[in-house]
Amino acid sequence: MTHPVELPQAFGRVVAEAIPGILKHQTADGSIVYSPLAPIVYPQQAIFPLAFVWAGLDPDQRWRKHGEVRACIENLGGFLLSRFNEKGEFSWDSHGYQITGVDQRLTYAWIEGLRILREAGADHDFAAWGKKIAAACETL
Repeated sequence: MTHPVELPQAFGRVVAEAIPGILKHQTADGSIVYSPLAPIVYPQQAIFPLAFVWAGLDPDQRWRKHGEVRACIENLGGFLLSRFNEKGEFSWDSHGYQITGVDQRLTYAWIEGLRILREAGADHDFAAWGKKIAAACETL
């Protein structure tokens, strides 16, 4: 007999279980790169799960207010700030091609991460994040 999945707790546990992998794949520039051969934008969406667990939204709260997670968020936030232009476009290498554009998935992950962190009382540079996010929304 299978047991029913209890949402949202099951989602929170899956997110929390991914955190060691995210921490392991953060590079010196703050980006999250799962494979140096494929440095695409999608891993940067880790800003959302990092914020989620730092705020203690997962049922076990094992990463709540954790210093390593906070540092990872800060470094990833710095990376994102450095890679978004004044129009809110993100630049990345896609298999040898330089791509610049608004990635709505990344923008949404950053918006949610910002919201969660603000509500949890974090002290990141939200004004700088907000400028880049607002520019991306305007460009979209």
